[in-house]
Amino acid sequence: NVPVERQGGARDHGAMVNLERFKKLGPPTFQGTADPMVAEAWLKQMEKIFVAMGCNDDQRVILASFVLQGEADHWWDAKSRLIRAGLQDAPITWELFLEAFHEKYFPIGKAFILLSKFCRRFK
Repeated sequence: NVPVERQGGARDHGAMVNLERFKKLGPPTFQGTADPMVAEAWLKQMEKIFVAMGCNDDQRVILASFVLQGEADHWWDAKSRLIRAGLQDAPITWELFLEAFHEKYFPIGKAFILLSKFCRRFK
């Protein structure tokens, strides 16, 4: 899922350097789970790594998708295609990734996300 090889030139080198730094920090893999606590623990660990690396939104999505395996990788492959279809050529943001992740792995949290979005409109 990591589009590193589809990028070119200096950008490709930068992506490879980030990927190597990321791997050295020992990111946990994520296979998918019915246990929201496991999913939340994975997200928290990923956020720590992203903060330590100073990752931007685009990098977070690329690096997170790199450690998805099994069912989670299949899910993200399909879901990211649907998201990209609605974005035209814009990259998938970390916020969009988190929305999709929460919808999949925190079903009860879906109502909370919708409520949060609704409440943000009135701040």
